[in-house]
Amino acid sequence: MTQRLYRPIVPEAILDPPIHWLGDGFCNQSLAQQFTPHTYPAPGCSEVKLWYRYGGSFMGTMTDTSKWARMYQSPKLEFVVNQDVWWSSETGFADIILPACTQLEREDIGEWGEPGGQTKHGTAAATSASSCA
Repeated sequence: MTQRLYRPIVPEAILDPPIHWLGDGFCNQSLAQQFTPHTYPAPGCSEVKLWYRYGGSFMGTMTDTSKWARMYQSPKLEFVVNQDVWWSSETGFADIILPACTQLEREDIGEWGEPGGQTKHGTAAATSASSCA
């Protein structure tokens, strides 16, 4: 089983689980998905203990960013890895900081370099999974 976290409610989910929401918010495939119930942690799954953040900054794009700071400082989140080209607002909260390459450092910038950093044959999405029974 895979569990999900919806980006706007990540801090609340990590700080004060369980949390429930309606709507998928992930793939925009149908009207029905807007009414799909979700629970974190999913039945039989553990809470998130490790947060791996690649690229960008959620704190730089969300409101009430103090809740993100509280999440990163919480003992419930045991380990944080941040990988980015830039030092973002979240980088300083990481236990390990890893470098990332820019679009100009890829094999073929004409093929892979797209506006906004997306790639034609790749994905900018991050998938999170935690252990489930």
